[in-house]
Amino acid sequence: MVVYTHATWHVRPGHEAEFEAAWRAMGQAFEAVPGSSPLEGTLLRRRDDPAVYVSFGPWPDHEAVQRMRDDPRAQAAMAEVMRHCIEADPGSFDVVAVVKT
Repeated sequence: MVVYTHATWHVRPGHEAEFEAAWRAMGQAFEAVPGSSPLEGTLLRRRDDPAVYVSFGPWPDHEAVQRMRDDPRAQAAMAEVMRHCIEADPGSFDVVAVVKT
């Protein structure tokens, strides 16, 4: 069952470029976790408040998310992303519904 991770990031003023670079590097660290590839992640920036970002992406299952969270490289990459944030709210989510038109 596909699981999504999602986070809201409140980035420190003036750290936007560093945050974006760290987020990309975090994606590379996640891809190195066994059982996580292929991996797709999306980073969005709020138009009316450019210090707020959201990111999300699918994982094959809950076990893959847990392997990522337990991986030392992924933990270090996440810490680097968090260093550029005032606040972050990451989580895992199950798909409840999908609408396609």
